[in-house]
Amino acid sequence: MQSKGLSEKTIRTILGDIRLRRSVYRCAVCGAMRCPGDELLNVVATGFSPGVRRLMAHAGSDLNGFKRAAQFRICQFFTHKI
Repeated sequence: MQSKGLSEKTIRTILGDIRLRRSVYRCAVCGAMRCPGDELLNVVATGFSPGVRRLMAHAGSDLNGFKRAAQFRICQFFTHKI
């Protein structure tokens, strides 16, 4: 793997958006790109944190579909104040 430098990515978390700068690597043989930081944080090929993905799945399953869930205020899922 050969380093291609740093790349920025914005991740939506349950506490708001964060911007990451992470290393990007390219395989000299097949050309595949990897971001080990994305793999570590479980955000490969997504802009949503694992916590937000769980909330989206929960909202879609509990509120009779994702269309209605999209209109629901996500803050109502929290039992503590943010």
